[in-house]
This record gives sequence, C-alpha cells and structure tokens, in this order.
Amino acid sequence: MDKIILDEMQLLQLERFIRIEEGIKEADVVDEILDHLACKTEEMMNQDIFLSFEKAVQAAYYSFGFGGLKLMGKQYEKRMKKVVWKEFRHAIPSVLQSKMIIWCFTVSTLLFALTIFVEACRINNWLHQLLSFSLALTMLTFYSIQFYSSFISKKGLADYAFDKNILMWQKKIVRLPRIDTLYLLFFLVLPFIKLNPHFFLLIFLIMSLLSLVNSRAKEETMNRMKLKLGKAA
Repeated sequence: MDKIILDEMQLLQLERFIRIEEGIKEADVVDEILDHLACKTEEMMNQDIFLSFEKAVQAAYYSFGFGGLKLMGKQYEKRMKKVVWKEFRHAIPSVLQSKMIIWCFTVSTLLFALTIFVEACRINNWLHQLLSFSLALTMLTFYSIQFYSSFISKKGLADYAFDKNILMWQKKIVRLPRIDTLYLLFFLVLPFIKLNPHFFLLIFLIMSLLSLVNSRAKEETMNRMKLKLGKAA
C-alpha cells in the first residue's frame, strides 16, 4: 500500500489551524510548525488507514502536549535569535573594514584634528568656522547613510511593528539594539555636567560613527540571513 501523503488542501487546513486556532502569525514560524504537524499527521494516518484526516490531526496535535505547538514556535524563535545575533556579530568586523567606514573615520578624524589645531594656533576665525561647518556636514552625511541603511533593512517589511505575517527573523534584525539611544542618555545628563566644547564634539562624533556602523551592520546582517536561509532552502 502506498504511503499516505497530505495533499495541498489538507496542508492549507493545517496552516489555517496554526494561524487561527493557535494564533501564530509569523510566516517562517508557521512553516516550521506546519512541517512537524504535517509529518505527525501523516504518521498517524499511515499507522491506522481507517483514521480520518480530522481525527489524525487531533491525535497529532495532542501528541505534542498542551501548548506544544506554541512551545515549538518559541524554541524556533530562540534558535533564530541566536543565528541573527551570530550573523550580526560577524557583520560588524566586515563593516568596520569596509571602504565607506574607513573613509568616514579618516575624514571625520582629520576634520576634528584640524579644528582643534586651528583654534589652538588662533588662526583666522573664518577657517575655524569653515572646519566646524565641514565637520557638522560630515556628521550629517553619516546620518544620511545611516538612514538609507535602516531603510534597506526595513525594505519590504511594511509596518514591521504591527504586521504579524512577516518573517520573524527580519523583525529581530530591525529591532536589534540601536546606538541612537546613547544620544538621548547623553543629552539627559548634559545639563548636570560641564564639558569642554571639543570634548562634547568628540563624543558626538564617536556616537555618530558608532551609529553608522550599527546601521550598516544591520543591513549586512539582513543580506547574510537571506543568503543563509536561501542556501538552506
């Protein structure tokens, strides 16, 4: 006797059960659970050829235990979270060695050093203003690149904060820690401390560079994950 294999309509019924009855929305989590539930259902039907599809689904469902499917989904999410963090950590050295980051670091460091030098030597005031303006423009460029990188990371996710039907690992990448929160902390404590203007500028510049690296690393992580899961498929 041929082995029983679920047809497309039965698989759609299982998927509908996972999404509606279990309340699981993330597409990749649904696929992971569907694979296990379908295999178990087929196993039940092959063990008892007189067992109906509905009874087999019920038996397969209870074989995973109470809340077993949701637990399976959570375990899958934990595994993917570890994979995302691993790829993110590997992406950071790659981003730091990229021509863009090296160029940004070199230009910003040079402009900052020239600004300090010009003021220390009391050279023409207009030159100091020009260098300060150039440094500010450089940091604005950093944020423009960062914004573009963030846009690439979120591209195709629609409103990822509310759309429950997108890939869970993509949301985890977008929600990776952001360096921008350091700015808020810095400006909150700023009224209570006295800083040399140059020290303040240096901190602002460092955080700008870190924020840029963070954003570019997220973009690289998104590309790495797509490649990794594409190969796995």
